[in-house]
Amino acid sequence: MSRNVAVFVDVANVFYAAKAAGVDIDYVTLLKTITANRDLIRAYAYTGLDPDNENQKAFHNFLARNNYKVVSKDVRKYGDGRFKANLDIELVVDLVRLAPKLDVAVVISGDGDFAPAIRAVQDMGVRVEVVSFRANTSSDLVDVADQFIEITSIAKVEAGGSRSGRRVAVDGDEDLSMTEVPDKQSEAPARPRRTPEPREERGRSRRGGVGRSAPVRGRTGATVRVGGSVIDADAIETMSLDDLEPSDL
Repeated sequence: MSRNVAVFVDVANVFYAAKAAGVDIDYVTLLKTITANRDLIRAYAYTGLDPDNENQKAFHNFLARNNYKVVSKDVRKYGDGRFKANLDIELVVDLVRLAPKLDVAVVISGDGDFAPAIRAVQDMGVRVEVVSFRANTSSDLVDVADQFIEITSIAKVEAGGSRSGRRVAVDGDEDLSMTEVPDKQSEAPARPRRTPEPREERGRSRRGGVGRSAPVRGRTGATVRVGGSVIDADAIETMSLDDLEPSDL
């Protein structure tokens, strides 16, 4: 029997780990491989956005055309020249909110801060697979995962190769602002467009793609700690990101 799966990609985390390893990641192959013989419910890509970076926008459009639902937030610019956009909260909220519909959740990140949320959805009966660069993955994340998959074994492209172009300047990294747009032949076939269903806006994030609400199941009693907030897993179906403390964002 086919299993329902959702994918949650921490784009900034993957990008910087790929940069350190000297490789690019093929996001099309990545999604196809981890969802093979499974029913894909949703693939999320969480990434900061510099409104003035046209190349970055092109990368986001590429993801959206290839079956990712892009969740973005404008980067914050600091006085020392740094840029930052933290979307950990958005990923955790979507992971726990969607859990009642899933058999498998795939978290593509090496960030150990996601370990408590992973435990929460495991308590709800969901198998969680973590995909990342082992050298850049927290041991907490490896230990809690039902399965760890080395990302370079399924979606690596040598930097500068003919099928590269998955790089993007994340969080305003000026040295990498020249985003390459992937070759047309590497893109997945277009799918028929569906009529969007009405839904509520949540927080300050931007969400591309079509949303589907997850059915509500019985209360689990599970909680998730994110930053300074402890979130009732059963309340996430209706919560707003504005309910969180500013320190969590």
